[in-house]
Amino acid sequence: MNIWERAADQPQNLENALATLPTPTARDYKDTTVRMEPHRPNDTDTINRAVASLLPDESQTEWGKYEPAIRRWESLTRPVPEPTVPHKEKRRLNPAFVEWMMGLPEGHVTGHGLSAAKELKMLGNGVVPQQARAAIQQLLNRARP
Repeated sequence: MNIWERAADQPQNLENALATLPTPTARDYKDTTVRMEPHRPNDTDTINRAVASLLPDESQTEWGKYEPAIRRWESLTRPVPEPTVPHKEKRRLNPAFVEWMMGLPEGHVTGHGLSAAKELKMLGNGVVPQQARAAIQQLLNRARP
């Protein structure tokens, strides 16, 4: 069963599932209300430890205002991968997460031995199948007399 068939079985349709998941922009990194990676407190900083004690388990990503959209898309596709992965001393975007956001099957681009940078480039230059389908449907509707 593909995701369009599963979307028909859900209380909300595919368009509603995607409606609240906006395209990320370069400014989003400044938005401190949305945390896309787990909080890892510094053991020497008592303030960080106090704040961390109020947060959920470190292994879970906090999606903030995007939580409903993430859960709806997850119900239509598969469990959401971690949004970032360790890279050198920092974290970077996880290609499997991008693949998931685009609605591509797991392993469509990832897992073939390419570097993460090449996978992200391929995904960034790719087409979201649901958008392509919607565009073709609109063109066909216009072409019909």
